[in-house]
Amino acid sequence: MSQLQRVFGLHAVGSLLKTSPGRVSVLMALEDRHDARMNQILDLAEAAQIPVRRVGRREIDEYVPGASHQGIVAELGKTGGLGENDLPSFLDNLTHSPFILVLDSIQDPHNLGACLRSADAAGIDVVIIPKDKSAMINGTVRKVA
Repeated sequence: MSQLQRVFGLHAVGSLLKTSPGRVSVLMALEDRHDARMNQILDLAEAAQIPVRRVGRREIDEYVPGASHQGIVAELGKTGGLGENDLPSFLDNLTHSPFILVLDSIQDPHNLGACLRSADAAGIDVVIIPKDKSAMINGTVRKVA
């Protein structure tokens, strides 16, 4: 059974809406937050025709318990990422030698997010994360990354 994927926080949601708006199925926004940063995200959602639900603090807190959501949560419809069967085709389509990062036993979501952020900054093409003894990519990982 797959777990519903959520991205939260102003920077993480804003970045997602700029780079991959098609992955977002619905946006939850705190009903009493109307500052410039929130309005910018809502404008991006409107431009991408993503439905926005304005909700109270209690509902959004329950939606992502314990998270520092900053009043915004994106629910993903289609999760990204390639599987191991997709790797040969992906590598064959690169026009340069692949730059690959292989992670092993990164169990803390904050550490995994930091690794992914650093990999992006370094121009890594592929990050390989084993399914066992590794943190799952979740909202915390996405926010840190």
